[in-house]
Amino acid sequence: MPKLVKESVVRRIFDASKEQRVYTCQLCSEDLQPHSMLTLARFAQLDLQNGRLTAHDILDSKGKYMWWPYWFHEGCMEDILVCLHEAFTNDPARIYSTYVCECATCKSHIRHGEFAAVFMDGELTLSDRCPDGQWSLEFDSIGGNDIPYFICMECMEYASKNILDNTWEDLHNGLEKH
Repeated sequence: MPKLVKESVVRRIFDASKEQRVYTCQLCSEDLQPHSMLTLARFAQLDLQNGRLTAHDILDSKGKYMWWPYWFHEGCMEDILVCLHEAFTNDPARIYSTYVCECATCKSHIRHGEFAAVFMDGELTLSDRCPDGQWSLEFDSIGGNDIPYFICMECMEYASKNILDNTWEDLHNGLEKH
């Protein structure tokens, strides 16, 4: 399995979330609390170069996220994964001779250059610093290990429509444009 190139994307997403004041779980709508285990979900285009897998953010022409990254409580993410597994358990996986990773739910292959949802588990912690007198939250991947898992766009389109109340409502249209 290729190694994902570590990048500062998690910090950038968390900073962008602070600007948008997105501090809730996208499934249950409950507030995220310090020291809560959660999952960060974002969309990326996967690129494999010299055995290294990089997940490039998918941005629109204005440099904004095409599909906004969201946070999920650990239990909510587990519920989503169970629903996806049940929905796709009888569907044959799409298998290709060359691919960069496998969908965590349907086991289909995800190829170089394709879009996929990238999920990283971690914890919200209070920052060690508070330069302006305000404590801030930070996202720390579990054990400092930035190993994500991936879900194909077909599974994510199903999740958006059937589980997440069209969280990423323009997912299908955005895919057709690319």
